[in-house]
Amino acid sequence: MKSDKNLLQGNVRKTFYRYLVPGMSATIMLSANYFIDTLCIGQKLGEEGLAALNLAWPITTVLYALGYLMGAGSGARYSAYMARGEKDKAKGIYTGALLTLVAIGLIITAAAVIFIEPLVTLLGGTGSIRPGVTDYVFWVVVFAIAYMADCFYTSVLRNDGTPKLSMAATLMACMVNIVLDILFIWVFDWGMAGASLATSLAVATSTVFGVLCTFRKKSGLKLNFAYLKISEVVWTAKVGMSAFLTEIDSGLVTFVYNTVLIRIAGSESTTAVAVYGIVVNVNTIVLAAITGITNSLQPLASASFGAGFKSRARQFLSEARKFALIFTIIVVIFIEWKAELIVTFFLEPGDAFLSQAAGAVRIVAVSYLLASINMLTVSYFQAIQSFVQAAWGSIFRTLLLPVVFVISGAVLFDVSGVWTASICIEVTTAAILWFMYPCVQKNTGMIKEGDVS
Repeated sequence: MKSDKNLLQGNVRKTFYRYLVPGMSATIMLSANYFIDTLCIGQKLGEEGLAALNLAWPITTVLYALGYLMGAGSGARYSAYMARGEKDKAKGIYTGALLTLVAIGLIITAAAVIFIEPLVTLLGGTGSIRPGVTDYVFWVVVFAIAYMADCFYTSVLRNDGTPKLSMAATLMACMVNIVLDILFIWVFDWGMAGASLATSLAVATSTVFGVLCTFRKKSGLKLNFAYLKISEVVWTAKVGMSAFLTEIDSGLVTFVYNTVLIRIAGSESTTAVAVYGIVVNVNTIVLAAITGITNSLQPLASASFGAGFKSRARQFLSEARKFALIFTIIVVIFIEWKAELIVTFFLEPGDAFLSQAAGAVRIVAVSYLLASINMLTVSYFQAIQSFVQAAWGSIFRTLLLPVVFVISGAVLFDVSGVWTASICIEVTTAAILWFMYPCVQKNTGMIKEGDVS
């Protein structure tokens, strides 16, 4: 790995920020692909376009999550092995994860293309917005491997000590997506299919760049079949499970929210789903930035833990928490102040729609304060290979609690209860992680004194 000495012995704060800037930039630009689609579709196709895009979004997040499952899992293990000087084993981890990703991608593409109509129905694509959902989902599943590999290489390049290349890959995808969205949606007037094809070609470009980066002489990301074992792939998936669940959060939650809103909003369901489409976009950008912080922490804490420098791993967590708290406070203040302006970025709303959307955005924004700390804690658990606790933390936050609070919120308080659910989810997750944290520290030896820093 490049710069092992600086990573393990350099100034903690300087090393963290060296990873932070490209790490946050990469995840924000990755989420910008969806954000750009939404801007173009909202301005061109209005509420129905936003609703169709939001219904199709869970498919994209599933693919991204699978990419992070293999990418974050192999990345954490790759960093640890490289820090110990076991380069052949590190290459074997990378090889197994890459081959698994390709196999999963091929299966998803074949199955989804064959069963696309039932899939669209499951997502809630009915009535006038069904063709738009179908058009968008089709090109996403055709390029399933590219969506997965985009996130995979974002993770492994960063763990290979080249965070700037990781950032460059996502920047390239973002720029390609902007150009193709304008061309396909506004010039060729291809609608939802054009938006989907633009994003799909953009992530494919990023994937090709990531593959080419592995051919660099200094890159440790080389294929090595000698250490290729199914048991190692399973272990990689276990380590990456928390990252998978964290990333799939938006997709699972979006699916639950969409289903509940369609049921309780009745004839106004398209408007309600469109409002949530804006909420999801704000969520996507903010949580992507927070994910960038967690992604910056992970290789640093993983390498420090793997090399036995446990106090240094704790110091990286402390730096990440400080930055995340300051960042989210600034973001929440801005959203509360300018919620109406944010809504008008996406479309030209009527007064009623503007009021609903701005209110929803403001309520959900409060949850970001605790979301940043929760996501960092789970990432830290993953980095020090406490994958069981990391996975359970993610399961509670991304699956169990959303189902409980969204449904109960809708039953008790109608649509306003749906928006308030996000706050309840993060508060409860924080309490659960607060109880987990001391046990994880003790079980991994992280609370022992005398570590080399």
